[in-house]
Formats: sequence, structure tokens, C-alpha cells
Amino acid sequence: MNIVRKTQRKYKISLIIETVLFISIFFLVYIQNVEMARSFLVGAMSAFFPFLFFVALFFFVKNPQKMNIKRLYIGEALKLLLTVAFIILFFELFKINFIVFFVGYFISILLNNLLPFIVEKSYSHF
Repeated sequence: MNIVRKTQRKYKISLIIETVLFISIFFLVYIQNVEMARSFLVGAMSAFFPFLFFVALFFFVKNPQKMNIKRLYIGEALKLLLTVAFIILFFELFKINFIVFFVGYFISILLNNLLPFIVEKSYSHF
């Protein structure tokens, strides 16, 4: 299996795990408090969706063989703009518990960065 296919597989598994974790946490918190659950979920989505866009753009939509530094910077800039847009949108649309929102946001950022490495180490024997 070539490096691009391995990377695609690693990110698919990571994104699935992250999605399942967020849905599980959402429902666990939802049982206790609906507003906190919503704040957590939209906070997590504020970081997860731009990351999903970035991963899709680089590893699934465009030709992943033709990576260059300019494309990486453009992708990071778009990810930042999407993140800001989601945060503004969610703050305007929903009544947000800011602490819970940023807990979801930071957990998402943490998982976005750690899960690919954990998946790579865990599934390296496949």
C-alpha cells in the first residue's frame, strides 16, 4: 500500500473515531442538560468541520500526489477562515455556554492532532 493510501486510511479511521466520540459525548451530556450538550457539539463542530474540509481537500478531492507548500498554506488559511465563520455563526444562532463551547472546541483540536498518530501506531501492523 502506498503512502497516500495509508494516509487516506489513517484519516478516514481518525475521522470516524472522532465523530463517534462527539456523538457519544453529546448524548451523554444531553441526558443531563440540553443547552450544555448543544454548546459542546457546536464548539466541537467549529474545529471539526474546518479540519474535515482541510483533510478532504488534501487527501481525497485534489490529487494528493501533487502536494506543495503553497497549497498547504492556502488550505490552512481556508481552515482558519472557516473556523472563524463557524464560531461567529454559532454565537449568533445559538444561546451558548461559552465554557462548554470551548471545551468542545479544544477537545476537537486535540483529537484532530492526536488521533492520526494514535491510529497510525495502533494500525501499523495492518
